[in-house]
Amino acid sequence: MKMRIKYTNCGLIVVLWVLAIFSIALAQDITLDLPIDNLEQNIQMLQEAVVKNPEDGMSLTKLGWIYLLHKGDNEGAGEYFLKAIKVNPKIIKAHEGLSLTYEARGKYDQVFDEWTTLIKLDPSSPLTEIYLRRMEALELYTHRFEELIE
Repeated sequence: MKMRIKYTNCGLIVVLWVLAIFSIALAQDITLDLPIDNLEQNIQMLQEAVVKNPEDGMSLTKLGWIYLLHKGDNEGAGEYFLKAIKVNPKIIKAHEGLSLTYEARGKYDQVFDEWTTLIKLDPSSPLTEIYLRRMEALELYTHRFEELIE
């Protein structure tokens, strides 16, 4: 009986993760107005923008999303998102991307922290409810959901 509950919780987490990715994609412009047919050219352009202005958080965020969605590089994407957040901790899209890279790598405490930050940055977001439900589903791994209630 306990094994069945464990698999059900894991299945729920996977379903919620997929729903959240599609929700983020639909609710916000993840592509960030970059055509995907010139991916390498876009990467080069964004990297040059960051060299010219290391404080360009949006270019760092765009690079993170390209590495995450189009290159499938969680590590590289995470580095760009972290740099963007260091430059400007209020870039919501950087926190969203970073949470996905952490989740893909099983770093659930960091996922919890990013979702908490996202909720604090924009409590009226339509994604807030999704983050809360996903945080509750991660309770099995983090044992931190009660922090939100307090």
